[in-house]
Amino acid sequence: DKGRSYSLMIFYYSLPFGWSASTVIASQLVQADVWWQWGLRIVPPFGLATLLILVFLLEEPKRSETLVDDSQTVWKDIKRIVTVPSFLLILVAIASINIVTGAQGWWNPTMTQLAMNSTNEDPDIFHGESYALIMSIVGVDNTAGGIIGTTLSVWISERWTSVGLFCLPASRRATPLVQAIGDILAFPATMVVQHFYLIDINWNYVLGFYGSIMTFGTYALCMNVLLRVIPPTCRATATAIYNTFGSIFGDAPSPYVVGAIAESFRDYSAPDQSGDHLAALLAAMHFSNAFMAVCSICLFAVAWTIDRDEKRCELAKQ
Repeated sequence: DKGRSYSLMIFYYSLPFGWSASTVIASQLVQADVWWQWGLRIVPPFGLATLLILVFLLEEPKRSETLVDDSQTVWKDIKRIVTVPSFLLILVAIASINIVTGAQGWWNPTMTQLAMNSTNEDPDIFHGESYALIMSIVGVDNTAGGIIGTTLSVWISERWTSVGLFCLPASRRATPLVQAIGDILAFPATMVVQHFYLIDINWNYVLGFYGSIMTFGTYALCMNVLLRVIPPTCRATATAIYNTFGSIFGDAPSPYVVGAIAESFRDYSAPDQSGDHLAALLAAMHFSNAFMAVCSICLFAVAWTIDRDEKRCELAKQ
């Protein structure tokens, strides 16, 4: 279990790194007046390189568990998977955090630009920093916070699970509890961080860094829960459902929904259109940011169900 947890930790370092790299590259392209399409054109070569590495360098290791059951069908797998409460709860949890990160990833650059336009790049707020520099700092901020947060979440979870944490005894419920606590501690900062575009951009960096530390462990720990409560013969189907559900109901619709809500708040007769647009987006972002609390509630519920589901999984393996 420990080896798997740390492997997931390293794998999920890719999220803060990839998200932040895209922010930095896109902001530099905008600053250089390069067509926005180039932000997408640089992606396929990386995808091709990844595909070639998988085809020619990846070797399937020997397994100690049976991964294929020829008597099972995908439909039978699905019927089995949806009876696992912990799995259903992490589906909602991952979709909820994707709603938050999807909306922020899409709209934060726009809100930064609107705030700079509305305040005429007020030096008391932006300290003479250009848009490209601000977004680059945000990207580095998120990368560092995400890697630190993922590492801390997995380490604390493993420590609590195996030997206990401070005065708390060892517990198999530690994995969901660690991230539920992290997400609920991040919730206040998540709700207010964008408002600092109009106060002081440095506080935006600080709260963004804090939020990344507290929340990025969600991805590794939710996948850890999935692997613990789903039998090996069903894991491929469960992982496919998990990833698809998290995108379709999370980061895919959230930017559109936030934009639609913001549009309903717009006043096109306002003299400061940048300020009005920013105010509308700030109000609409409260909707998506509130799902951080939903994610935390679901993970607290997983802590209640995981022990029973894990025992069922062990019986299924036998």
